[in-house]
Order: sequence, then C-alpha cells, then structure tokens
Amino acid sequence: MAIHHGFASGQRDIRLPYVTNINGNGITVSQRLVSEVNGPEDFRGLRIGLPFEYSVHYLLMLDYLVSGGLDPHSDVDLRIMRPADMVTALSVDQIDAFCLPDQFNQRAVAEGIGFIHTLTKDLWEDHPCCSFAVGQDFADAHPNTYTALLRAIGDSALFIDDHDHRAETAELMAQPAYLGLPEPVLTAVLTGEFPDGTGPSSRYRSASASSPTPTSPTAPGSSMRCSGGT
Repeated sequence: MAIHHGFASGQRDIRLPYVTNINGNGITVSQRLVSEVNGPEDFRGLRIGLPFEYSVHYLLMLDYLVSGGLDPHSDVDLRIMRPADMVTALSVDQIDAFCLPDQFNQRAVAEGIGFIHTLTKDLWEDHPCCSFAVGQDFADAHPNTYTALLRAIGDSALFIDDHDHRAETAELMAQPAYLGLPEPVLTAVLTGEFPDGTGPSSRYRSASASSPTPTSPTAPGSSMRCSGGT
C-alpha cells in the first residue's frame, strides 16, 4: 500500500491479491532483560529493531509502546533493519528487542539470546501481516503466469492449513533452498507449542485454521486470506 500510494520512496501501481498471513508475529527481548521487561512501560530507553516504517510490525510496536505511556519517537530508539539481521544484532547487543514474524522470535529463543515477550495476536487479534503483491503492469502483461501464481499460493495455503501437514511443512521449509532454519524452530511455529525462553515449560499459541476466503470477491484479482500465522 505504501508503494501503491507513493508513501514510500517510490510509487508503482500494485495489485494485492492475497493477504498470506494473519497474526504470526511477536515481540522478542534480549535474554539479559528477562527479569526487567514485563510490560510496555519497561521498554523505555531500549533499542528496538523494526523492518520498515510502513510495516504492521512498526504499527503494532508503536501502539504497544503508547499503551505503556511511552512516546515511541523520544522514549525508545527505533532502528529500521533487515529482518534477517536482527537475531544476530540481538546476540551482539546492537539492539535490545525486535518485533518480527514468528520464525525470528523462535530462532532467538532456540539460540538462547532472547525471550518472547508477547505475541502480536494478543495485541490485535487476526491482524494482517505478510501479503503477496505484484506490479499492475506485470499482472496485465502476463495474465496466465499471474493466475498460475495465485493458484499455487492458494493451493499451498490450503495444504498448510491442514494441521496434519504442519510437521511435513516444517521439514520442507527448513531446507536451505527455502528458509534454511532449524526444523524444530519451524515446528514450534507451525504446531503452536513452543518454548518462550523464560523457562523449561512450553506455551501454546493457536495454530492457524484459516482457509483462502475472498475478502473482495468482485474485484479483479480478489483479495484472499491464505494461511494464517500462529
């Protein structure tokens, strides 16, 4: 939307046929702060990694900070970074916390460098997150390819939404050609049973149960909600 409306640095007409994930994010804090950060008011003075000013992660984090009486632009240090860099940044004390998709939160826990402070579904139930977007010019020039992409993503979403396929999906996604993350990390994300880094017991998050459902059935390339996040 930021690109389509020119809010970001450039502008291009974009078609957004799928919201591919709902919920599916969390706020992770450095393990050294596990006894100090209990609520949004405890984030004062912390360095927080976020992926993009127009991301839902940015919106959720700012709203959470405000709920604790903080001014996000003066009471904390917001740092825009690549998601792939943030777990490492947390491990070398470049940042104190981040708000990112589940796999990064779970990786920080698995590596013993962070704990999951909260899941964003507890801040905004069923919030949208990742989407599939293409340039309008691409969709117009390659209608058959565009349609094939939509079918492939929709079929994948239906497969993953079956809880019996979650373990198999984790195994597939763990391969270097895809996410290249440890399989136990992805299994925890997809099945909903996960350690949060605060102790030996596991917590539970609702594994997604959504299926591709049109949200704008009459629009060209109608929006669909595919696989929900955990």
